[in-house]
Amino acid sequence: MANLTKLKKDISERLRRLEQDFKRKPLDSRVTLSFSGTLPVSSFVNEQILGWTTFGANPWLNTNDDLTSTIGSQYCDPSYWISYWHFENLPSEWEDTDIPTSCTLRLKVWWDSIQYPETRLNIWIYNGSWNNLGEFYPAVGNQWAWIEINVLSYLNTAAKINGARLKLRHQWNGMFNTIGLTYAELSVTISKLIGEQD
Repeated sequence: MANLTKLKKDISERLRRLEQDFKRKPLDSRVTLSFSGTLPVSSFVNEQILGWTTFGANPWLNTNDDLTSTIGSQYCDPSYWISYWHFENLPSEWEDTDIPTSCTLRLKVWWDSIQYPETRLNIWIYNGSWNNLGEFYPAVGNQWAWIEINVLSYLNTAAKINGARLKLRHQWNGMFNTIGLTYAELSVTISKLIGEQD
């Protein structure tokens, strides 16, 4: 009987200490590593430049400068590709299998929406194979404006983000019009649990 009483006291004391520890511990003791930022174009591999003109320094789309480094096209043809660009990698802390929560491709584009309203930019992204994202144009014409495309379904791991490539085609049913680009980036949010606080 004495042993049973002592056992109950020991259990009661342990529960009391656990309760005190729980009260002292932060509500969220998880330690997470997070990245929320942009990965601009880093380099260009000259697989093909046909029907496009480049201005400034290669890789042209790595600085958001509007005029200094740009690419442009006035002619449309199914074979008129410019390809391809790489983007900067995620910081080295990220492993290939880490999963982002968002990934958006952003391009700064100029097009003549008055004279050539049917101008389109055919955009492709690489995640181990090439994927046609479709034909796009910015919401506002005759000035630099953004095209933003959710590419999370294509770039759904850190490895695919680090291996992403971009290629473009000037798409239109006519023979002559104008479109230009000055900047491209991936906007990425990614986080993971790396431990717990004591």
